[in-house]
Amino acid sequence: MIMPFSKGNIKITSPYGNRTLYGTVCFHGGLDLVGTKTDEVVSVSNGTVLWSQMVTDKSNNTWQWGNYIAVMGDDGNTVYYCHLNKRLVSAGQRVSAGDVIGIMGNTGYSFGKHLHFEVRPGNLKATNAAAYLNLPNAACEISEREYYADEVVKACGFTDSTRAYINKYAWSADLWRKIAFAMRAKEGKCGREGVIKRLGLLPHTVKYIDAYPFASELWRKLGENM
Repeated sequence: MIMPFSKGNIKITSPYGNRTLYGTVCFHGGLDLVGTKTDEVVSVSNGTVLWSQMVTDKSNNTWQWGNYIAVMGDDGNTVYYCHLNKRLVSAGQRVSAGDVIGIMGNTGYSFGKHLHFEVRPGNLKATNAAAYLNLPNAACEISEREYYADEVVKACGFTDSTRAYINKYAWSADLWRKIAFAMRAKEGKCGREGVIKRLGLLPHTVKYIDAYPFASELWRKLGENM
């Protein structure tokens, strides 16, 4: 899974489940998220756009979502991206995970710029969107770097020292994200040069990795998991 913003950390401002608004307890069917470095909202899965619209008729409860997009994922889950300032895709369009589909906004029943992110298996009842994204269901800030690092470290069996070394790299968040995406693509095992090509690594990034005392082992593990 990927974060629904193109880059940067995200803040969970309101988790999934019951919450109190103006003294009234109500059920919140998704996560309220805020991008800290960008307003670009991306699709978290491959799929087809079911709806890209803004409902103004208040007899239809979806008016509260303002500008919203619904993507039926190839995994069977329909994901809703709501309160957008702008929609960049149309119904029937195919999207891939990571494609920018909209701009975070404050439309509909909203009290500040954010993204309401909701997941409905089979497009039926809303389920825990935090679990779907592998995030804690609590108000907090999520590190983009650590989010993707967790995935890569687990898959490759990297040691704490390897993780710490990569984290010292000035563009470590971007590097972890590239590795995670390449691993998901599952193009097949490769060697050092193949990893460099698939990740599109620049010379200074390659030089930094090569300077690691256990660089050969690092390259090998990356190549075996792509």
